[in-house]
Amino acid sequence: MTSEYEEIKNEDNDKFGNVLLEMLGIYKKKNADYGNSFSETIQEFGLVPAVARINDKLKRVKNIVKGNEIYITGESLRDNLMDIANYCVLTIVELDKHK
Repeated sequence: MTSEYEEIKNEDNDKFGNVLLEMLGIYKKKNADYGNSFSETIQEFGLVPAVARINDKLKRVKNIVKGNEIYITGESLRDNLMDIANYCVLTIVELDKHK
């Protein structure tokens, strides 16, 4: 018999896995729309554009949290957090290519 903690932990693991699958879906969709522009940009200019994209999204998150964001793009707090997470993973992939 599992403890209540283990059941919660397993439920959180499932939720975490679902978010990762959603991130993969977003990545595939955006990569189909934009091509491999992130990787090409990093190869051409180094890591600065990656940090800039993450920073831009972080600024949006801060504005949304502060209540200053006008939803021109229709992107929610969650959407922007997913984008940040994907940019971080994409940056890790690029770093790993050059090990």
